[in-house]
Amino acid sequence: MTDPLASSGLGAPPRGPASADVLARAWWIPLVSGLLNLVAGLVILIEPHNSLLAIALVLGIYLVIAGILTLIAGFSRPGDRGVVIAFAILAIIAGAFVIARPGSAVHGVRIVFGLYLLISGFAHFGMAAMDSTHRGREIMRGALELIAGIVFLAAPKLGLAAVALFFGIYLLIRGALEVAVALALREATHLDRT
Repeated sequence: MTDPLASSGLGAPPRGPASADVLARAWWIPLVSGLLNLVAGLVILIEPHNSLLAIALVLGIYLVIAGILTLIAGFSRPGDRGVVIAFAILAIIAGAFVIARPGSAVHGVRIVFGLYLLISGFAHFGMAAMDSTHRGREIMRGALELIAGIVFLAAPKLGLAAVALFFGIYLLIRGALEVAVALALREATHLDRT
């Protein structure tokens, strides 16, 4: 009797436990993303009274970098990766739009980032429904992003300092979570080698 988790045929992609190995080897992706989030969050919190132009540029750069890292993760992910790749492309387009028009009103930046957070939150809930091993983490990230998206979209009179404070804290929390995930994946990779 053959192993149902083993790959079938030559050149066929591995199934089952091999997908966890691929994920563990990509531990550096959430690490880089998390460190970028932490640095961006600290910069925003240290200088909260910067102009809208600086906040918009940081936001645009963040969206482009996050989109590129998500795109890399999407291409390295086995199986159904269309949603991840589409989400990454959306983040890159949104970031490029914000960088191209940094002088836009705070409402434009707020709407773009609010929509990004809502879509990202729903995507994490979807990932939680499909992946039982990290369900709690994905639900927590999804809830944080949904709450942040609703706040950005529902509070049009939010001052720039409040937006900077909220955005800086959000980036610190998200960065810390991503670094923790990266370190856990790295540890899992080292344990598998021993």
